[in-house]
Amino acid sequence: MRRAGHEPTREEFSRAFRAHYIPDSLVEQKKREFRELKQGNKTVMQYVQAFIHLSQYAPEDVRDDPSRAARLLSGFDPTLQTHLGRRYQSFTDLVDTALDMENRLRVANEDQRRKRQANTSAAGSSQKQKAVYRPPQQHYQQSRFVTGHFSRDCRAPRRIQGPNPAGGSQQGKQKGPAQKTGRVHYIHMEQIPAGVPVLAGTFIINGHPTVVLFDSGATHTFISKTYAQRHGLKMYKLRDNYHITAPGSPIDTSLGVRFLKFEIGMESFIINPMVLPHQGIDVILGMNWMTENNAVLDIGSRTIQLRSRVSGKVIRVHMPDMKHMVAAVNATEVDEIRKIPVVCDFPDVFRRSFRVYPRTGMWNSA
Repeated sequence: MRRAGHEPTREEFSRAFRAHYIPDSLVEQKKREFRELKQGNKTVMQYVQAFIHLSQYAPEDVRDDPSRAARLLSGFDPTLQTHLGRRYQSFTDLVDTALDMENRLRVANEDQRRKRQANTSAAGSSQKQKAVYRPPQQHYQQSRFVTGHFSRDCRAPRRIQGPNPAGGSQQGKQKGPAQKTGRVHYIHMEQIPAGVPVLAGTFIINGHPTVVLFDSGATHTFISKTYAQRHGLKMYKLRDNYHITAPGSPIDTSLGVRFLKFEIGMESFIINPMVLPHQGIDVILGMNWMTENNAVLDIGSRTIQLRSRVSGKVIRVHMPDMKHMVAAVNATEVDEIRKIPVVCDFPDVFRRSFRVYPRTGMWNSA
């Protein structure tokens, strides 16, 4: 209970809030889950997402970048661990290498499986073939049927068979790897007409307020080069060059950013966007990310539904009107906002409508 006339400090409020809504028993449970976390049958990306989510409950275990990398490495699949080998000083470098090695191992395993299937098929067909004696056959010499000898003894000149125009071998010029393509419909907010199937709001990404556009017409996820440089994000060279169809004129890019932490309420998601110059919107989430996270856009009610790949929880995000972009979005889980315990306990703070700041979970009454 708050003493009459006493205005609690932020530290006092934080301690009281955590003691009531995030009990020590829950923190200890999450710590155990983090310390026992292994890759198992997860992909590298799924394992990394679970690691990032649970590591917030055990900050003492991941004090710096080398310790984070060492803890992540210890939980990888043994086969992958063997190939990764050395110690890593950078968490990002380790994840980059693990993703690359996972892809290499997958390609190698698929190649071996195809070879085994081909060998099995060849062995089966050879066992079915039986040796059948065929007597030497008489043959046609030019346009006459000549008897009395066999083809192996024929002294007549052999007819040279020309190439088959219909089924001849095609030895075209081999082309190099084609440039990959993509599409984005809007790179500036003012380009977006009313009624199009896109939604936008301000979220927290890597600790920074970020304007995010959910665009079902974009093939990939993109980040503004200006935004990336402003926040000191490390850009890396993509494996392929991309030719992106964009408003005005196409844009070529060969840069990307990895493992940005996109926060919604108490949940976090990972995004790996391509870098686009001249992009006015901070981040554009395209169909690749929305498909991966089971995102559903409801333009009529201006809501986005996502499913966390770590906790499995369904998150519903109520977006602001495109004409009135604000630095907050209404983010709730499946339960209605009025059913959340903290809202019920503080009716004088939470009035008719609410906004949540995704990074901290702090609520602001409208």
